[in-house]
Amino acid sequence: MPLQVRNIPASLVPASVLAERRDKGSSGAEVVAYCTDHTVATFDDEAARAGAAKQRVAAVLPPDLGDMPPPEVATFEPASGTVLLYSRARRCLLQLDVDGSVTVISPHPTFSGLPDQAIISALAADGRGAVFAADSATPGGCIYRITLLQQPCGALGDAAGAGTAKGKDTAAMPPPQQQQHIHHQHQEQQRASAEPVPGSSAPAGAVWTALAYDAQGDVLYAATPTQVHCMVMTGGSSSGSSFSMLNSSSYADIRSLLVLPAMGGSLLVADRSRLVRIDAWSNTAVELYRDATYAAGTTRFTSLVHLPAEGADGGGGVLAVFHAADGQSAPTAFRGPELNSSGGGAAAAATGTGGGSSRAAGAKALSALLRAPAAAAMRAVQNGSGGGSSPDNQCEGVKGAADKSGGDHGRGGGGSSGGRIGSGDAPGMVTVRLLRIDPNNTNPALPAAASSATFLAHRAVLEAHSDYFKQLLGSGLWQDAAAQQEVVLAEVAEPDVFGTLLTFMYTGVLGELAAAQLRPATELAGRLLMPGAAAQLRPRLLASVSPFSAVADLNWAWRHSLTEVADAVRERMERHAARVAAVTPPVQVAALAAAHPELMASLFLAVSRRVTSA
Repeated sequence: MPLQVRNIPASLVPASVLAERRDKGSSGAEVVAYCTDHTVATFDDEAARAGAAKQRVAAVLPPDLGDMPPPEVATFEPASGTVLLYSRARRCLLQLDVDGSVTVISPHPTFSGLPDQAIISALAADGRGAVFAADSATPGGCIYRITLLQQPCGALGDAAGAGTAKGKDTAAMPPPQQQQHIHHQHQEQQRASAEPVPGSSAPAGAVWTALAYDAQGDVLYAATPTQVHCMVMTGGSSSGSSFSMLNSSSYADIRSLLVLPAMGGSLLVADRSRLVRIDAWSNTAVELYRDATYAAGTTRFTSLVHLPAEGADGGGGVLAVFHAADGQSAPTAFRGPELNSSGGGAAAAATGTGGGSSRAAGAKALSALLRAPAAAAMRAVQNGSGGGSSPDNQCEGVKGAADKSGGDHGRGGGGSSGGRIGSGDAPGMVTVRLLRIDPNNTNPALPAAASSATFLAHRAVLEAHSDYFKQLLGSGLWQDAAAQQEVVLAEVAEPDVFGTLLTFMYTGVLGELAAAQLRPATELAGRLLMPGAAAQLRPRLLASVSPFSAVADLNWAWRHSLTEVADAVRERMERHAARVAAVTPPVQVAALAAAHPELMASLFLAVSRRVTSA
């Protein structure tokens, strides 16, 4: 099936570079485009379908960067929630804030460990706070691992407040002159260090032109104009590994790489005016798209990023910058099952839960209401509102100290009893408070747990779709069914995961989840005894398994008694044993053998029989 393509006019968005921006701890995301006219445009799935930007604001540059050409390289660093840019002309690393303001993080003279003559051609974040940078100044240049010595805060700091995307009052923003003064102060504060990645030198006579990092499989991908290589990492370190070429397909001018987590860690390659997908399991290349509008070699795609899905209706895809023969550049959106086999659309089709964009939009609005703080959500219920759009109703939760015990109510874990919240509470409602446990807290004077979010839901819905809540709320702890009750769930690290499952209880639609959220969502669905949600998560889990993560995925699935998932992963490992063995760190194999020796023995025998019968 050919990809669906939507071109966004350069007159609307003259994009230079793209980056995906995702709120920390949330699956909500958008694409940010830094444009050639120094404006910053943002996209979500709905805006990209309409062929226009959701918002476009002027970039606010520090005074000494006023004549800077637009940056050519960008990446999103999820650990700090920061979009990083690189200007080759000024040879400095920049931070792009949510309001379009730009801060200098570190010019080359303050880069400890980075050669003065280095020119960064690509960036890729490892998801742990470090960023890989490819040096293309000279042939054979290596890749550096950059660490921000001081994590970037909002570019305007506390003096200016957060940007509009964080829901703050824009009236409190200082004028541009004061913003630039604050930027100059931050420029003096931000520093970074760099160290070369062992074994990362480019092939003789070549330079690295593109990078991508698969955080789930701990794999660093790097490309020259004509070759794609990969290196298995361990915790962001190469650990003595070296780059190996993926396949011998013919490429002309590779400029961008993108990992497709929903395709089992497959890799999307932008090679001039075509998109090629390299399958992670078979290591074969398939051309998905080729632009035939202009003469060959006169156009190219760069800056591949994920286009976040709007919901379980076939949203999402990939966004790229298309550089036309006339010198103009603009975003182009691509969609299709070849790019996302387990995202909203494909998963909905597989499970029969697709319901159109209106249903997905309704689920999104419902999620905002359910996730509101208890007091604001209660006012909405009492007033008969449908969720409201005020900032108060869209906050992410109530922060504060909580019981040190941190156990679930009704599970013998302690915690305060589930009492009433007030005499004016609406009948039949339950407040669910999530506790995040800090395993590193050894100070008895500090609370062991803190509230990470509060949700408000109908008791009847919770009991109908979760056997855990059915047993808990019917256990006699709360005799008065007419009063609002509170339930505490401990050790829920990601409130957005619970919010997705809660919205599923209301709508039957399992919304978008990042690849890293699939395991926590599956574990929580099992804990809450929600077999329907677990069944919809299963195909997404299987689609995300790559040869780089297969051993660790099998270990996890077996440990959590996910028999169907474990059997499917094991069967795939047996068929691709050579591929898995070639890319799996020995420490993962040792961990599987130590945790499940019988499983490891049966896997060894099954692979041996396949080899013998081949």
